[in-house]
Amino acid sequence: MDARRLELRLLGAALGGLLVALALSGMAIVQAWRHGDMPVTSVAEALAYHIAGARILTGALMTLAAPLLFHLTAHVLRLQFARPTHFLTLAGVAGGALAYSLSFLPRPGLYLAVLIPPFAVFALALLVLRLPAGRSIALSLSHGVLSFAAAAVAIWGLESFAVGTVLNPVSEARAVYRLAGREPQRTIEIHPRRTGSGYPALMWHESGSVWVNRRAALSALRVEMPDETTSWSMRLEPRDGGGPVVALRGTGNPAQSPVFLPVPGTAYVIRLDPAPLPDHPLRIITPIPVSALPAR
Repeated sequence: MDARRLELRLLGAALGGLLVALALSGMAIVQAWRHGDMPVTSVAEALAYHIAGARILTGALMTLAAPLLFHLTAHVLRLQFARPTHFLTLAGVAGGALAYSLSFLPRPGLYLAVLIPPFAVFALALLVLRLPAGRSIALSLSHGVLSFAAAAVAIWGLESFAVGTVLNPVSEARAVYRLAGREPQRTIEIHPRRTGSGYPALMWHESGSVWVNRRAALSALRVEMPDETTSWSMRLEPRDGGGPVVALRGTGNPAQSPVFLPVPGTAYVIRLDPAPLPDHPLRIITPIPVSALPAR
């Protein structure tokens, strides 16, 4: 294949990859806008909705940085190409857009986002840039390691800034990966102990991840009322003190259920006005475990 035709194909692949990446970014923004202030039932949903900004920004940076990483890797390895070096730039843009697009696959398919780009780089190096097989392998592996490290550092930095503390990347990655593999929780239903006694105290449990506790544990509280127009007010008071009192208002309409971010490990005493009846259960939507506590 002559150089001009190959150049046009690389350009088409780069532009096509950018268009796909833009379309996926638009979908992520719409999802985040629709679900950003809504509770989720699993950490996997939280990853889809609550880190859209960091994900898109990291993807954009990595797509733009991919050609630079290509050239840096080639310079370090002292590679000589049979094609013009701008072919490497086009291939880098196409590869960066491919990796970013594959990151939108569901969790079981995320392995492809790690495995496919190095194979694509190897094929480009061997067939397009005409490097020997050994040097093609070195280029693909080195570029893959650099790209993964750069993306991981970018997401870690952005999310550490979002939660207001420096996250431990190893423990957080291990905990989030474990939690993301869990089945979504069903809505938890709590009934009053007896007429006029109110609901039992509740405690949301530690997830093992600072990021999940602060970014993904948004919970919704729904109180069953005789009809959807009946309004109610609720106070969640830390039973042992030392924390802020949470005041919520809602109606019998499930679409108007208030949300709040619980502090894991805190026992909340629930005070509802009007007082709940046995047939007025409290339904909780949350991605982290919550349990009713025995009366003191």
